[in-house]
Amino acid sequence: MTRLRREPVGLLWRGIQMAAIALLAGCSQASLGSWSDRNLFPGRERATRALQPGDELLVEAALGGERCALRKLAEASGYEDFAVLCEGWSQPSGMLRRAPGRVNETLLARVLSEPGLLPLAPGAAACGDVQSLGGAPAARARNCTASDGWPLLAWAAEGTIDGRPALYLGIGPPHLAPIFEAAAAGGGERYEAGSRSPLVRFARLQAEAGGHPVTLADIMDYRALVDLATRYNQSGEFANASAAYERALALQRRGQGDESAFTATVLAALALNYASDGRLADAERAFAAAKPHLDRLAWSDQYPRILSYRAAYRAMRGELAAAAAEAEEAVARWTALVGGSAPPVAHAQLVAAGIALARGDVTTARARAERARAIFESSRDRVGTAFALMRLALVEERAGEAGRALATATAARELVAALFADGRNLVDVELLRGRLAVRAGAPEVAREAFAHAARLVEAGRYGDRALAPEDLDMWLALLSDAASAGRPDDALLAQIVQALQLVRAPVFDAALRRMAVRVAAAESALSEVVEAFERLSERETELQLALGRLQLEDAYAPPGAREAELAASLTEVRQARAARERELQLRFPRYRLLASVRPVSLADLRRLLRPQEALLRIVTTESGSWTLLLTADGRARFQRSPLGRQQLADEIRGLRQALTFEQGLKPFDTERAWALSRAILGDLTAQLAETEHLIVVADGPLASLPLEVLPLAPPGRDAYHEVAWLGSRYAVSVLPSVAALELLRSRTVPSRAPVAFLGVGDPVIGGEGESPGAVARALGACLERGVFDPAVLRAMPALPETAEELERVAAAIGGRSALLLRAQANENRLRREALDRYRVLSFATHALLPGQLPCRNEPGLVLTPPDREGGPDDGFLSAGEIATFRLDADWVVLSACNTAGPDGSLGGETLSGLATGFAHAGARALLVSHWDVLSDPTVELVSETFRRWAARPAAGKARALLAARRQLVAIPDFAHPAVWAAFVLIGDGGATEPVS
Repeated sequence: MTRLRREPVGLLWRGIQMAAIALLAGCSQASLGSWSDRNLFPGRERATRALQPGDELLVEAALGGERCALRKLAEASGYEDFAVLCEGWSQPSGMLRRAPGRVNETLLARVLSEPGLLPLAPGAAACGDVQSLGGAPAARARNCTASDGWPLLAWAAEGTIDGRPALYLGIGPPHLAPIFEAAAAGGGERYEAGSRSPLVRFARLQAEAGGHPVTLADIMDYRALVDLATRYNQSGEFANASAAYERALALQRRGQGDESAFTATVLAALALNYASDGRLADAERAFAAAKPHLDRLAWSDQYPRILSYRAAYRAMRGELAAAAAEAEEAVARWTALVGGSAPPVAHAQLVAAGIALARGDVTTARARAERARAIFESSRDRVGTAFALMRLALVEERAGEAGRALATATAARELVAALFADGRNLVDVELLRGRLAVRAGAPEVAREAFAHAARLVEAGRYGDRALAPEDLDMWLALLSDAASAGRPDDALLAQIVQALQLVRAPVFDAALRRMAVRVAAAESALSEVVEAFERLSERETELQLALGRLQLEDAYAPPGAREAELAASLTEVRQARAARERELQLRFPRYRLLASVRPVSLADLRRLLRPQEALLRIVTTESGSWTLLLTADGRARFQRSPLGRQQLADEIRGLRQALTFEQGLKPFDTERAWALSRAILGDLTAQLAETEHLIVVADGPLASLPLEVLPLAPPGRDAYHEVAWLGSRYAVSVLPSVAALELLRSRTVPSRAPVAFLGVGDPVIGGEGESPGAVARALGACLERGVFDPAVLRAMPALPETAEELERVAAAIGGRSALLLRAQANENRLRREALDRYRVLSFATHALLPGQLPCRNEPGLVLTPPDREGGPDDGFLSAGEIATFRLDADWVVLSACNTAGPDGSLGGETLSGLATGFAHAGARALLVSHWDVLSDPTVELVSETFRRWAARPAAGKARALLAARRQLVAIPDFAHPAVWAAFVLIGDGGATEPVS
């Protein structure tokens, strides 16, 4: 059996983050808890038998004109409770209680001031003194501020029920004052609350305090957005959650002011979702914006929430000691506020449990997780229980209790399936079950769980994101064991092909999703369909959670009317969503490459491969590398190398040290390259005797090394021009994904563009001497204002030699050409250009990774930056912007890229993101450098490639590059791989006719 290293930690961090964000659930009613059960009029019978739960008492207009109704919720000895429901919002705007009995001023003051009588949880609001409203009937009110920053009115008054005296208590936004007064009039009478009403005057002053007039819509829309963001987060849809939090934050700042301390909670929640979505610079900026406000919230329940958020974020960053301290403080503060058995304490306990587990403290982690589960179960919090069980399963796994952990995870699965149906959470728990089943010696259970997770991801139920390589490590091991037992049959091979396509490197996956958002926004017809699809997805999430919670309240009760109504609505929404999805696939097939992870089937892949072609798919995880070879004649091999991500990265860094011209050419270690070749390819090359064109889809560290530099035979003491390089034997095409082959091969018509060449290069940069201060200033601008400072681009090394290089390439290609150099090499000039007029485009400039620039989370190209920050032209042409271009190009050349940073970082995934952007825009192939190359061999290689291809386009672009490369290798002075191997072909380089 294949041996694997420790489990991936992705689900652990997901759980920490989820537990923290779940604290915000219910924040849409941040001010309101539950009414006290204390009877203010002991011995009284129930208030009235005229109204049943669900009946509505009256309809009245709020201060802003919104129509609101009182709906009865419950009754008990001595009182009735109502929710205030206003048109436009599904959640209650406020609450009202009434109880028959004699009322006096002392009682009114008592019910508004005595702790526990109003439905305000500790720390949920800060209130002023009780004020008498004067007049008759007697009434008093308190001006409060909820812990989310919105005004809150607490009101008590004398009223009547069926002509009898009664106490009325109301709480909610001040805009509900007319509803409260109308209710107190009693007996079906209508109370016309004019502007002179003392309560209405009090409420208007409260709503307009602070210089920021607040409407009921501001408050309710904000809370609806926070609810939506929480649901998205609970479903693992971090990009959608971030978007909802951003909208909520904008509303909060508009209604409360930019400097409102209460924005800190949403900023912290936003930061966690940014981090979970790979937007680390944005996460840092959001936490930095929240930090100055924290001390002003020390009185509120928001303070321990933010502590948990920050603890989760620090844990994700690896700052475990600081994270543990903040998590413990959050637990202590929640316990002091609400007691040790309330759900907020359980959520904080889960965060602390995850951090303890990450630190290796299994005992503490178990105690925290068990305590959280007990609290959730006693409070009937099904969502919390599900995540507590998942956390507990991780603890039991770390403790070596695989069988017990599997049982716990299976219990979690039942809850998750009921609550979230077939969404991301179910994928996560199935991946966990698969891993635990392997450890527990239950391979059949493991295969079933992994296969189910794969089907869900393939169906787009993972938020249209791919799995990280570690997620499927153990499934790949099971498939490898099955394949090694004999030649894999088509059923097994189909599973292998599926699994290897569901995996994408996180950086590349995030880049694709951002690209999809930008492309959808740029095309109005596409945007309309995408928005409709997303609205349906949002509604599906809402309905599924509501239905799941209802069904779990009593699993043995027969279905009720509400359950049937929800189920019917859910079916209708799913059908509509599926129809929109089909429309996207049929009308916008290129969009699928960006927004979907659906794999190409084995049958379609065999159909796409042409004679003399083979596909090489390589996936690297922490524990090893997995390689699939599929040839055009249907043969397949699947094998594993023990070289994991870190070892492979170390080997590639070692080889890359000689693939540079910075300090002169260094000897290239051919023996080390041969050892790497054997580790990755093994004896697969024996299957390639009939292959001429090798299609490579590799991620991780291998994306930063052209496989062309690997020897196919022991090099011995051979001179460089005598080594049997892979790059001298095979024509090689690199693809960002297997699905890209399907897209590119749907474009069989060559470019009809009338102009031969457009060159863009020698941007105006380097003027600040590569100052580290420029980077620091740009980071400050990002963190403080959320804007990108183009000064960081001006500090990058200048590229003066690229102007001459582009001129020489243009001359070699011949025909009409155009050059955009120096100041003209800017975004605005490029956007004004009709780019689909050019058959070949060449960008001779730096390419950058996501995260290398503050406030920029996509790969992209450096152009001449503007003089000032702000505006659409920031000097950085991102992959998402590229994807919105319209091209008709046979070739795009990127000749100044470097996929290894000066700090040893490897950035080959940049090329995958850029290539996908150009492919979506209409480019058929890219010729891209992995490192800076001297101008003479660059011009020679590029020019000869174009000449060869122009002479015989049916032989394919990869074959043309192979011929040009062989020509360089044959020259001893150019035979060092640093000279000839830098450029790779990304795209479809295959021949359209047999190659002899």
